[in-house]
Amino acid sequence: MAVEMSQSVTIGHPTVLHTSHQGPAAVLNTLLHLSDPENDPLFSEHDCVTTIHNTTSPRPDLIDTPIPEAPNVFVDGSCSRPSDNVYRVAYAVVQLPNIVLEAEPISVNSAQAAELIALTRAGVLFSGQPVNIFTDSRYAFGVVHDFGKIWQQRGYQTTEGKPIAHTHLIEELLRAIQLPSDIAIIHCRAHTHKTDDISLGNALADQVAKQTATLFTPMSTFLLTPPQCPQDQILQHLQTFATQEDLAFWSKQGLTLDQAGLYSFQSKVGIPEASLPLLISQAHGIGHKSIKNTLTWLQQYFIANNLRRHCEDFVKTCITCIRANSGGTMTKHQHLPPPVAPFSHWQVDFTHIPKTGTVQEYLLVFTDHFSRWVEAFRYKRGVECTHNPPLVPGVEAFPTKREDARTVAKILASEIVPRYGCPQQINSDNGPAFVSKVLQELIKWLQVTWKFHVPYHPQSSGIVERMNRTIKDKLRKATHATWKHWKSFLPAILAEIHMTPNTTTKLSPFEIVMGRPFPTPWVKGPLVIMPGGLNLIQEEYVRNLITCLNGIYGDVSLSFPLPPQEPTHPFRPGDLVVVRHISRSRKGGFPFGPPTTVIAITRTAVLTSDSDNWIHGSRVKLAPTLSSLTTTDDNTKGSPNQAPLKDDKKILPDESSTEDYGQSNNKDSSLLFVYDSPFALYPHVGVV
Repeated sequence: MAVEMSQSVTIGHPTVLHTSHQGPAAVLNTLLHLSDPENDPLFSEHDCVTTIHNTTSPRPDLIDTPIPEAPNVFVDGSCSRPSDNVYRVAYAVVQLPNIVLEAEPISVNSAQAAELIALTRAGVLFSGQPVNIFTDSRYAFGVVHDFGKIWQQRGYQTTEGKPIAHTHLIEELLRAIQLPSDIAIIHCRAHTHKTDDISLGNALADQVAKQTATLFTPMSTFLLTPPQCPQDQILQHLQTFATQEDLAFWSKQGLTLDQAGLYSFQSKVGIPEASLPLLISQAHGIGHKSIKNTLTWLQQYFIANNLRRHCEDFVKTCITCIRANSGGTMTKHQHLPPPVAPFSHWQVDFTHIPKTGTVQEYLLVFTDHFSRWVEAFRYKRGVECTHNPPLVPGVEAFPTKREDARTVAKILASEIVPRYGCPQQINSDNGPAFVSKVLQELIKWLQVTWKFHVPYHPQSSGIVERMNRTIKDKLRKATHATWKHWKSFLPAILAEIHMTPNTTTKLSPFEIVMGRPFPTPWVKGPLVIMPGGLNLIQEEYVRNLITCLNGIYGDVSLSFPLPPQEPTHPFRPGDLVVVRHISRSRKGGFPFGPPTTVIAITRTAVLTSDSDNWIHGSRVKLAPTLSSLTTTDDNTKGSPNQAPLKDDKKILPDESSTEDYGQSNNKDSSLLFVYDSPFALYPHVGVV
């Protein structure tokens, strides 16, 4: 490369290259485990191309050019598929002008296999003789010259560890190559329609192979299945298990014996109630139809007692339907315990602002639960902001580099606590900025209770989440959706939020905190001249303010609904449930996981046996079984879906497979033959 780059300077004149790389690189050779020609007595001069050829070739004298005075042999394989279940395969070994050395049909279903067999037979036919073998198969040529020996050294496996196709044929070919005294395997083009010897020989081999494959009569393969009973005989056998309740129901529905000896009415056959699980399983199908579609299909052909109830129970206990259907448990969304004064309970969250450049900007939002007072602090990710003085109380641009717990702790210690005092409680999600040890140490020192919401349930932070949306909606409108200079609009938007009455409290946050409306040019307090000195005026003002605030606090407290004591979900310890996945491990997977057992509950969440985290009830739904539904019908005490408990503490694991859970294993041995034919009971269904 250095010589080429210097051509513009030397202009083709003789050049002497002085470099420090002419000697052996001792360090590099040691790292690469290379021999040193001066210190290694075993080192010898060699040709890399020859060494590679000897290493990768089945035999050292194998070449890809014709050997003089050696006979030319042409091989080819043919594979055709006239129908879906018939293969016509053969190979041919020929010589010019019209000599067919060997041509046989073979029982394989691959053209590559036929080419390998043809090349192998040519090597066997010319054992102990020199030969030139021409093939138009690049695959067979590559096996011999390029990668056959490498595959053999690897144990006939790919780089991914998968087995190589046609392993035994490749082994036979590599052994057959050793038989001729001298051998050359040459690749030629196929179907050239030329008149030279190589083209004519290849065309002859192709023609003979195709003719041999056409003359071959393929072997027919039959699928042997166990004998099946006639449909009427199966139905008659099922009706022999009818109980007195079944016969009474059939009589009520107008079923009578027909000419075939079956109880039927208008082409609908009576089925005993005990046989319904079998029929419903077939009608439910591999597509797992709904209750309505399954019931409609069965009602077209059969009449049975309690058919609707059995359909509902079967589909409700189908574990595939439970995991695949997106519908979950409709839990009650209730309220948090209300505070009794402003700035005692805060909710905090981060919200991201749409990018207007290359830097991500976001807000740290604090919202007071009682008054709905909001504080928003602006940040830039990766670039420090300039510190601007606040335009209104609670609005400030604070410099930071990262969205982390240190930032939250700094804002809490330098902004929130100095302005509003130490709160009693702060609520947030489980974000890394809030669960960090740094922040929790500060909270412990301030003696503040920090409560985390249930994971993956943003409704638990509904107040601050709704405030995030309100701020971003107002910023979007103020900037006409461009988000340019949004920082200039933020103070005015927060002031607008502070002066706007809340739909719950019916008062604005400013009124709740200050005891008077937000002063504006058009809304001002009355100018009252009171007698007395300044101290008397201040004392009277404070007395009136306390009275006003007490009345406001009482009205606000009464506006908050009290949370009920009963749970918001129907689950109990011991219930078998499925939990909705937050993110599916693979595309197209089940929305819900396999059945698991509830081991503990709170008013809003559950704890399962296979998870260490509490799960909100809206992500969970029951996975009932037929036995649990039967227990419910019999008015048995306890949860209708309760798993067995041991010592009232430990839940016994279910011994059945989760995929088969809920399917009955008590099958009558006299009816087992019916399962061999899924459509045997359907008189009018054709098998596709």
